[in-house]
Amino acid sequence: MDESKEVRIKETYAARRMIAEKVCSEAIPLIKNALRQHSVDAMLVVSRIKDEESFVEKCIRKEYASPAVQVTDLLGIRIVLNSEYDLENAETAVRKVLNIDTEKSPNYLVAEEPSIMGYRSLHLVGSLTTNNAMGDTDDSIFRFEVQIRTALQHAWAELEHKLSYKKPGSLPDFLQRRLYLAAAGLEMVDQAFGDIVRYASDYSKAVVGQDAKYPRDEVNYLATRALLIELLKDMGLSHMKVEEPKPTTVQNIVQDFRDFGITELSDLRELIDRADKTRLKAALQERKPIRLRGMGIYLLMSDDPKRYFENVFSGNFRALSGRLLKLVKDTNPRTDIEDLLRQHGVGLALIPEQKRPH
Repeated sequence: MDESKEVRIKETYAARRMIAEKVCSEAIPLIKNALRQHSVDAMLVVSRIKDEESFVEKCIRKEYASPAVQVTDLLGIRIVLNSEYDLENAETAVRKVLNIDTEKSPNYLVAEEPSIMGYRSLHLVGSLTTNNAMGDTDDSIFRFEVQIRTALQHAWAELEHKLSYKKPGSLPDFLQRRLYLAAAGLEMVDQAFGDIVRYASDYSKAVVGQDAKYPRDEVNYLATRALLIELLKDMGLSHMKVEEPKPTTVQNIVQDFRDFGITELSDLRELIDRADKTRLKAALQERKPIRLRGMGIYLLMSDDPKRYFENVFSGNFRALSGRLLKLVKDTNPRTDIEDLLRQHGVGLALIPEQKRPH
């Protein structure tokens, strides 16, 4: 091998690596923000820069005449999603903030042949919209690769890579068949998860829709969350961050409403309809972020504090914030709130509510 050629490749690597680090520091926040704006809750957004050995090996193996232009995966950014449901929105988000070279962006989500199972991922090759890293020539445009895949696709890709099963002939036929069967099984599970998420989204939209479907459904977290988010929107608080609860808290949210006597979705709608939204908004807009269980407590206590303490309260908090106290007093002027609090051993908070653990 021509040693001078290897030296030139290494020099190219050193120069491009510096650019890669700068581009990465700009691209990651852009992509994360774009994903949030498109309502994509990515499980993982990570990056890696190819090491010098891999860069040199690839350039020599593929006989690249211009590595600075031809190597488009020196910087790689990987977006791992919970399900296939988010793939389209994630791609749209990335395309919004990057200049994508469609011709160089292979879609491995679609198999070349229906009978072939295995690696699945969407690869987008592009550059920052601010574009050139060093000037206006083609070799100064720093292109990099963004891979978008689901968690199960990611697990398969990592396993396949580590076991080196990608190359033809690496396994005997009977093991290759078992590998294809495993890949097919994962793909079916992945699609099933995507369908569940899609159906859940459709259900949430139907619950809050004008057609008011599913009125006799029992109160459940999916519908409760959808109606509470819609309530925030109606009160002009849709800009506020909603903190997703832990699994145990999800159960508590549903149980709070059921213990209060809200057993069907029609009951929950009636509760929301009769709420004093002006006072509720004033109390909630200081909460950062919004916690759905806390919002539910505000809603229930402002509706009937006596029923809340008799049927729902389980000692889950020891002090009431000033804004919640004001809300309950304003919406229940005939109730002696202080006496009710004393009966149940609840004091008044001395620190801001958002700083208390939940």
